[in-house]
Amino acid sequence: MKISSRRIAITRRTVVATLTALPILSTPFLRTSGWAQAADPLPSWKDRSSKQAIIAFVQATTDASNPKFVLKEARVATFDQDGTLWVEHPIYTQVMYCLERVPALVKEKPQIAEREPF
Repeated sequence: MKISSRRIAITRRTVVATLTALPILSTPFLRTSGWAQAADPLPSWKDRSSKQAIIAFVQATTDASNPKFVLKEARVATFDQDGTLWVEHPIYTQVMYCLERVPALVKEKPQIAEREPF
């Protein structure tokens, strides 16, 4: 590994140019929540009852003057791969359904016990 011995000269011009650019560069990172709320929070969703209900819920639970207000420390949301709420099981709901439904089907129709996948 070769280490360069070149020195970088910091001039007053470089400092002034950097300080001038800082407000422009930091603007996207300093947006307030009011700006973010002005745009559509779910732009890819169709404007239907589901979207309206979610937006109303979030607005109600984040507005300190609303009786449904929830403190930031108490807010929790769980989403699965497609962005929908998911139940709390260690395995997928479809697997649970199969494990519970297959034995019931075999009891009702014993002849299917000899067929795959039963």
